[in-house]
Amino acid sequence: MSEWSNNNRAHGCVWFFECYHHSRKTAFLDAAEWKTSDLIGVVAGDGKDIVGDKARAHAILLDEVFIKLYGATYEPGITQIDATSSLEAALAGPDNKIVTVGEVADEKYKFIGEI
Repeated sequence: MSEWSNNNRAHGCVWFFECYHHSRKTAFLDAAEWKTSDLIGVVAGDGKDIVGDKARAHAILLDEVFIKLYGATYEPGITQIDATSSLEAALAGPDNKIVTVGEVADEKYKFIGEI
């Protein structure tokens, strides 16, 4: 598990996209407290299936952003299904925060500039 760091390319890409996507102007370290339920738009009354659908849609969006916008590739042995399923699980976790999404992104994707 990697510590939420603006020196981590995956973490920075997750933070930057979520700031843009949600029109938020939040410092990187302060964003660590963002709940994934807020990122995917969970509202009172959403059942497990609805939350899963929202998490899946957001995971697919993040995957497209990582690959098409940021030029990331999948880590060796990782497929698109592996990556999006892991993102979906991170986003659907009721107590998870953006840090969890950043950890998954770091594990499943290789971003430009990573060694």
